[in-house]
Amino acid sequence: IQISIVIPTHNRSNYLIKILQCLKKNKINFRNFEIIICDSFSKDSTSAKVKSYKNQNEFMNINYVNIFKNLHSIKRNLGIKFSRGKYIIFIDDDCFPEKDFVKHYHAIFSKEKNDKNIFCGSVLYKHNINNQNFLRYRQSRQFFHKKYNYISDQNLDASKIVTTNMGFQNKKVYFNQNIFFNQKFNLYGFEDYELGFRLIKNNYK
Repeated sequence: IQISIVIPTHNRSNYLIKILQCLKKNKINFRNFEIIICDSFSKDSTSAKVKSYKNQNEFMNINYVNIFKNLHSIKRNLGIKFSRGKYIIFIDDDCFPEKDFVKHYHAIFSKEKNDKNIFCGSVLYKHNINNQNFLRYRQSRQFFHKKYNYISDQNLDASKIVTTNMGFQNKKVYFNQNIFFNQKFNLYGFEDYELGFRLIKNNYK
């Protein structure tokens, strides 16, 4: 397995199926890629929909796991724990990847020599966010580049870490040393800030 794509989810089955469709359109060889969906017993038939989708697309390497606590930190850490890929990509269950999303990440990973470099990808909210304070705030924390497969030579500060679109070399030592997500955070927010501060403190870029 080259890349493990980890998707934490809860009660967003329609979005999730759309994401799977986007990844399917990436036209990657799923013998070399896996998708790990980390749920917490969603009540919108997520489990049944994923099972049905898997049956209709047997060539796609999809794994589905459930935990009782609905916490992003735990789900992402669980995705790391179960991953088999040399690299990991995180995307959220409301983040729809473009058609060459995985291909571009793979090209970046193939050139990367430093295993302490973590990549955060461009994010664009396409809805009208002017009347929605929360979405306006979220977009202000993201960055967007029109160029595809573009790598900036600037390092992100902790407040700009984008876990909804993140890729890195998979070393289970990250998980064992608790360098990844702090599981004391609950519900939405700021576990990514805190992660960013610890990564930078440990000489990650």
